[in-house]
Amino acid sequence: MTSLYQSTSSRSPVLTQTSKKRPAKQHFYFNMRDALSSHIARRDAILAVPEDRVLRQNFGRDIALDLSSEDKEFAALHFPIDRMFDVQI
Repeated sequence: MTSLYQSTSSRSPVLTQTSKKRPAKQHFYFNMRDALSSHIARRDAILAVPEDRVLRQNFGRDIALDLSSEDKEFAALHFPIDRMFDVQI
């Protein structure tokens, strides 16, 4: 419950743990392509990224997804969950 609150209400990374039970600070995003697909469960459209908002592969040598700026988030069609309740009138 705390992680859910933090991921929707704070711009700070959420303190959570990896599948190997190691502490991690992560941000959460909706992959909008997946979220709008009728063939993918909505929960599978949620992506956790590290504190620096860059997903790496190949033991950190290659960048798989860079969400480190708002422009990069828009270009990749990933919506930050921590902004889902922001209201601009």
